[in-house]
Amino acid sequence: MLTIAICDDEQDFREQIRDFLYRYQKSEQIHFRIVETQTGQQLLNLMSEEIDIVFLDIKMKNLNGIQTARKLRNTNTHIQIVFVTSAPEYALAGYKVNAFDYLVKPVSFDLFRKTLDRLLDRLDH
Repeated sequence: MLTIAICDDEQDFREQIRDFLYRYQKSEQIHFRIVETQTGQQLLNLMSEEIDIVFLDIKMKNLNGIQTARKLRNTNTHIQIVFVTSAPEYALAGYKVNAFDYLVKPVSFDLFRKTLDRLLDRLDH
């Protein structure tokens, strides 16, 4: 079973991504383990667990999403990172940490679904 982490300091956006994941699971008849964190440091503390995918905000206090992604890459080169942020100006920095995708808030379910379809296809190969 895949483990998917959601890391965003705003509860509303964590809930939205969680709801999207539940909708996706129901429609595709697959199951994920979902974990949520409010900070980059909390996410890094979970890295002893096997996390396959992370939906990561960029604009967070203390440790932002780009810094968190760099640290993730130091310990786990296989984790798939999808930035979900209101800051499109950081898109280029996302590619420097080998992000799979970069979604700009607000995110529609259709766009989220397409990203997750491509991501799961990549993980199957």
